[in-house]
Amino acid sequence: MKNSAQYVKSLFLFLFYHIKMKIDNALIQYINLFEKITRTRVKDCIQDNDKLIFIVEEGEISKALGKNGINIKKIASLTKKKLKVIDFNSKIERFIKNLINPVQAEKIEVKDNVVEIFVSSRQDKGLLIGRDRNNLKFLKSMLEKYFKVTEVRIV
Repeated sequence: MKNSAQYVKSLFLFLFYHIKMKIDNALIQYINLFEKITRTRVKDCIQDNDKLIFIVEEGEISKALGKNGINIKKIASLTKKKLKVIDFNSKIERFIKNLINPVQAEKIEVKDNVVEIFVSSRQDKGLLIGRDRNNLKFLKSMLEKYFKVTEVRIV
């Protein structure tokens, strides 16, 4: 019985790492394609089902998009995925504005590693939170990754 449990565990670990490696390789290929076409540097790439989110180095958003969005259209047709490109910024308030675009925040406050985003309408608040809080979770994970943020509140 002990041997079968060890076998199942080792099989699970093998499959987990094999699947994870395939996902990582796919992301690396997407990043390479994006960088080759746009001639920009990608800071991060997140895959969410049929959507790819690229975070480009500070100030390279217009170069990444290309004239009339030609680069994005080309990459979207090659990958057959929806794309979102976000401009990284070392100032947390500016990075949050880039993350939540097209929603316009009235005010963004950062106090003691807690971010409060003030929006005027219920519709904007709903867009920021998202179904099953998915947008809020994504926003929090990005802010935790690049800044010392412990909580995000939409007010």
